[in-house]
Parts: sequence; structure tokens; C-alpha cells
Amino acid sequence: KGMRMKYALALALSHQADFLVMDEPTSGLDPLMQKAFFELIHERNKEGATIFLSSHVLSEIQHHCKNAAIIRAGRLIACDSVEKLTNTKARRVTLHGICVPPELENMKNITCTENSVSFLYDGNIKTLVTELNHLPLTDMTVTEPELEEIFLHYYTKEADIL
Repeated sequence: KGMRMKYALALALSHQADFLVMDEPTSGLDPLMQKAFFELIHERNKEGATIFLSSHVLSEIQHHCKNAAIIRAGRLIACDSVEKLTNTKARRVTLHGICVPPELENMKNITCTENSVSFLYDGNIKTLVTELNHLPLTDMTVTEPELEEIFLHYYTKEADIL
């Protein structure tokens, strides 16, 4: 499949089109070819080409696109810059050294493992820090949600956290 995809991309990119529509263009490509593909796409975009990229690999969209649209059941339900779509008040909190989540309001998507707890949190940060101060944590990370989490938000009923 990878060789067929390379051939198809070579044909599609062999002329200087001002407008490209590509569906899952990195499917079947190894990581080096994916990198080369995105370098070429960025170059074409800088030259003025408009590129529509459809992909289920949302990390590619987050890292390589300026704007994103989310379509559900054939309807456009969100369309904005990737930066604005991922800029929510919710944060992904991962706590290491515990296996039971703290009892806090404003927590969603809780995942527990043997030695960590992860959740989306959109409450007061001071409340979070105060509660965490009493726990035997070994490490902690707080990040913005990935585009994939934002996408899933539009496909679930838990739309209130974002």
C-alpha cells in the first residue's frame, strides 16, 4: 500500500496546482515519507496553494494545519483555527503515584492505571492545587487537551467541559 500511496502522491503533486484536496494522504506511508510529504505540503502552501486535508490522524491535523473543521453526520459542527479549537479552559491533568482520583468537581474523562490517574479538569486551579497538596504524588503534568480530545467532545454528550 505504501508504494501505491507514494505513486499517487507523486502524481497529485507533480504539477503546481493552486488547490489540492487530499483524503488520508499519509495512509500507508512510513514515518520518513510522512515527514517528506508534510514538508512538501508546507512548501506548496507557502507558495500560495490551498490544501484541504481529510484525515482521521488528528495529531497530523494539529501539527500541520492552520485551520480545522469537524464534520458529523454530514454536517459542519465546528470550524476554526486549530489554535482556537484547542484553546479551551479544560486541562488534561495526569497524576503519578496514585491510583484513585481525587474527589473534585469539574473532572471528566477519568482514566486510572496502577500508578497514575488522568482526567480533564476545568475547575479553579487553586482548588486543584490545594487538593493535590494532600496526595502522595511522585509527578504531575498539566497540558492542553489534544485535538483528538476536542474532536471526541463533539461526538459525545459530555460537551459541557469544553
